[in-house]
This record gives sequence, structure tokens and C-alpha cells, in this order.
Amino acid sequence: IKFEVDPNIEWLKANVNQSGFYRVTYEEEMWQDLITALKLNHTAFSPADRASLVDDAFTLSRAGLLNVTIAMDLSLYLLRERDYVPWATALEHFQAWSRYL
Repeated sequence: IKFEVDPNIEWLKANVNQSGFYRVTYEEEMWQDLITALKLNHTAFSPADRASLVDDAFTLSRAGLLNVTIAMDLSLYLLRERDYVPWATALEHFQAWSRYL
């Protein structure tokens, strides 16, 4: 499903709090806007939303549907992350990537 978004909206997070069982991808510009928002104030998103962004980015990149640089850039926000849920999600993906290296 594709949605048209008002150009005045800076970013839009779908599947709030991972309420649905599906992956969400965005246009590259929207990914960059979400990454910027995370880096500026990650607590604007719930821990579940932060984890879902990490999970979707890494899963989609591993499936070849998203450039891995987006997932890696997104993961840089973790330098400020103190919540368990996003870190647990990221660590699962880092472990999966380490098997490929």
C-alpha cells in the first residue's frame, strides 16, 4: 500500500508501537527524516517505535529491499539509547550480520 503524504509533514511513523504484524518501508527521504528525528530527540518515539524502526531497517536491508547504509546510519542513534527494547532488537541484527562477516 502506498500513501500520499502532505509535503509539509516532516516525517511520519507507520505501525505505531508495532501494533500490526508487518514491515514498513519508506521512501529514502522519509527514512532520512526519521533518522534525523531519532538523532535529535529519540525519545519523541516510544521504545517500541524505536525498536521497530531498527528492526524494519535491518530486516529490509538484509532482504535487499533497503540500502544497508540507511540501516547503519539509523543505528548511530543508539549511542544515546538507554532503553532495553531497541538495544535488544539491534543486537539481534548485529549478531546476524556478524555471521556474514
